[in-house]
Amino acid sequence: MTNPEPQSEKHSADTILFNGFLYTVEQDQPTVEAVAIRDGKIMALGASEDIRKLAGEKTHLIDLQGRMVMPGLIDGHCHPTKGAIADLFSCKFAFSATAEDIARILKEYVGKNPDADWVIGGRWDSSFFENNDMPSPRKWLDSHSLGKAVYLRDITGHNGWANTRALQLLGLDKDTKDPAGGTIIRDPETGEPNGLLIEEADVSARSWLPDWTAEQYRAGVLEMVRIANGFGITGMTDADASEPLLKAYQDTDQAGMLSLHLAASITTPYGARETPLDYDHIEALRDQYVSDHVDTRFVKIYEDGVPTGARTAAMLVPYMRHEDFPEDFTGLLHVDESTLTKDLTELEKRGFTVKIHTAGDRAVHVSLNAIEKAHASSGRSDLRHELAHAGLVAPADIPRFQQLNAVADLSPYIWFPSPIMQSALDAIGERAKHYWPIRDLLEAGAPVLAG
Repeated sequence: MTNPEPQSEKHSADTILFNGFLYTVEQDQPTVEAVAIRDGKIMALGASEDIRKLAGEKTHLIDLQGRMVMPGLIDGHCHPTKGAIADLFSCKFAFSATAEDIARILKEYVGKNPDADWVIGGRWDSSFFENNDMPSPRKWLDSHSLGKAVYLRDITGHNGWANTRALQLLGLDKDTKDPAGGTIIRDPETGEPNGLLIEEADVSARSWLPDWTAEQYRAGVLEMVRIANGFGITGMTDADASEPLLKAYQDTDQAGMLSLHLAASITTPYGARETPLDYDHIEALRDQYVSDHVDTRFVKIYEDGVPTGARTAAMLVPYMRHEDFPEDFTGLLHVDESTLTKDLTELEKRGFTVKIHTAGDRAVHVSLNAIEKAHASSGRSDLRHELAHAGLVAPADIPRFQQLNAVADLSPYIWFPSPIMQSALDAIGERAKHYWPIRDLLEAGAPVLAG
């Protein structure tokens, strides 16, 4: 808009930014000097002299002094507050950490937190134990844990590493059975747990670990906001928001300190499941924790695991042969198609958009099938469910994203060569050449987001 007419106070702008370089993402006006805003919406774009005519007595005028302004960035899939809490309170190390690094960081953490009963943190590389000769990961951790119970998670967030004291407090021994969808790795001679807990075994163990306090959750939200705003992020999706997180988001928002928009994907039970979700409980959480900047009309469902060394992502074709896995192993599907269809159908009827963790092509295929059936049953296809980490997609399933209004939720951070990516390539083999079919998805008209 150029040469706007002067406005009465009733119709004047609330805020005007002028004398700057504004990148608009508009084809007809890609860059302008000024913008006028009213009721949270853009009134006009143009030259500073023209836009300032929209000011009234109460308009907030901001002289940019040549600085740049652009639309805020939106991250469509992250676990921001968990990351911030890890920065602030956990025993944290990079996934590139060596065994010597982890031993040193453990000692330093205990020295700073001498009264802590538990040492909780991570994240070790998925190939850590293949690259480090540790006949007993549990005993190695014992030798560096200074008498503390230690529990460390891997970079994927799907597997855990515990020392002897932690295993004892968790009640895990040679007589403990593997949970459905998980594995307690054991010493081949004694049958005792060797410290590594895979998928549902990790989930079960973590349910007994001490949680962060309400104060720590709120501190994590504030740290998350600081980091996000520092990068120009004004909106994001928390891809797995538990009730303590929901409360912390609402508390922070009501205190006027949540300077971004947040879509909170409500947590659901992780792992193998044959029964439908508790829809009334999910709806109660939605209604209880919604606030001005927190949208709680979202749900997270995990359909499989990860395609790294743990090989828990659900595949249509077997993983590469490995002595620790059965022949023709195709990973783990958490929720069968029938149950997932029931979940999606009911959640659609109640107005929820669902983010489904689908790291393997079988998980993608089953989820698309369930979405198609749910649309037919609920009578609506306006809710754009998101298939997270859709790195492997069968060619026949690529056009179905556009047909079903389903979003391919991709993760650029994982695309780059790294230990986590190398672990996936080693497990998948030649099929990894078809990882991340982004161009095919875009050419097929698939909705795509990045997080």
